[in-house]
Amino acid sequence: TVRAGQPAALYPSAAARQAEIARGATLPDRALRHLFQHSEVHLNVEWRDLSDADWQACGTDLAGQPLPLCDTPYLRARELWLHALDLDAGARLRDMPAEFVAALAAELDTRAGDSAETAVQAHFGAGRRPFGVAGAKLPEDWPY
Repeated sequence: TVRAGQPAALYPSAAARQAEIARGATLPDRALRHLFQHSEVHLNVEWRDLSDADWQACGTDLAGQPLPLCDTPYLRARELWLHALDLDAGARLRDMPAEFVAALAAELDTRAGDSAETAVQAHFGAGRRPFGVAGAKLPEDWPY
């Protein structure tokens, strides 16, 4: 593991990640909730037990780039929010905290003048239904 000084990847490959997502899509909602609850407890214990030095240890992302453990809480939150949108069960981008949307936008190479909401919608909304952003001026009856 990364804490033991051994490099570790989030996934063995992009194909393995896609297979895990596809497998998860076949599970009933009860099973998905159970898996989430289990992962939440496990991650909380692992993160709780990290020393300051451990937080600076690095694994690798899918591109083989270094991935510091200190980035994993944000990455976990990003995955949860974006996949909550994918499930189309009522989550909306406008339900996300504005600071979180700003962090998502900061990841992007945005054109001058684009708002955080526009940047996030354009990038993370690709292939998803339209969704709004916290603080955006959207009609009350707008379904997303």
